[in-house]
Amino acid sequence: MEPHEERYEILEKLGEGGYATVHLAFDPQERVLVAVKRLRSCSAKDPVNVLYFLHEQQILSVLDVRGVPRVSGMGESGGLPYFAMEFVDGATLEAHIRNHGLDRIDAAWLLFCVALLVHEIHEAGVVHGDLKPDNVLVDTAGNPWLVDFGAASVLSEAPRPEEDDLIVGTLAYISPEIVREGVRGRSVRSDVYALGVMLYDILAGRLPFDGDSQTQILEEIETRDAPPLHEVVPGISRALSLVVMRALARRPADRYPSARHFARALGTALKREGVRAARSAAEPIAAA
Repeated sequence: MEPHEERYEILEKLGEGGYATVHLAFDPQERVLVAVKRLRSCSAKDPVNVLYFLHEQQILSVLDVRGVPRVSGMGESGGLPYFAMEFVDGATLEAHIRNHGLDRIDAAWLLFCVALLVHEIHEAGVVHGDLKPDNVLVDTAGNPWLVDFGAASVLSEAPRPEEDDLIVGTLAYISPEIVREGVRGRSVRSDVYALGVMLYDILAGRLPFDGDSQTQILEEIETRDAPPLHEVVPGISRALSLVVMRALARRPADRYPSARHFARALGTALKREGVRAARSAAEPIAAA
């Protein structure tokens, strides 16, 4: 990958997604590290990939939310579009939980912070559309960041014609209405559903639906309720289980109306969980 327009000094490859690569680079003008995202040459042959790349660039250029990388430059290199954005020095949510040995309650508190961040982008008029652990970074100070806005939607805009009936997102985190309606079903509450899947996975160590094929998983998401968390994880309180299950309700109207409502309910349940754990730890051990 050549330095883009001679502005950025490419240092190393950070990752590669479905249609783009991301490199760590140095911006000598601003004297800061940046992440440079560039459309892959093979992906540029598909107009839909180009559309999603430019769409992400546009959204990040105007989305001014702390916890979302800001775009600092854009252009073309070798006929392929790229944009530079704030570099987040950290790890994915899953890697952070693993590397720091967080227990499931501490990990759930981290997701509480993620939910508040998701509410901020909703307030700014954007639905992420592909919330999952890989699209949440946690920096070295423990703050969450949302990345990969290629599937995002602007709430005030109707879906583009080329998106009609498309199921966009990551299979395990797609809500039932997106399975039925495609992108047209996307809303704030579909992001709440994805947060519910992430919380279920954190607390249960497994996804709510794990069929043997893509078709089976989509069918389960659309037609079945997830197994109640308190039945899957012995010892989890009914209150915490209810928070998860409401977020995973099949009907959008039965879910929390916002990510902030979800976060508040989660915070309340986690505080009760902490009190319950403290009481259990304080109970005297019966004499043999």
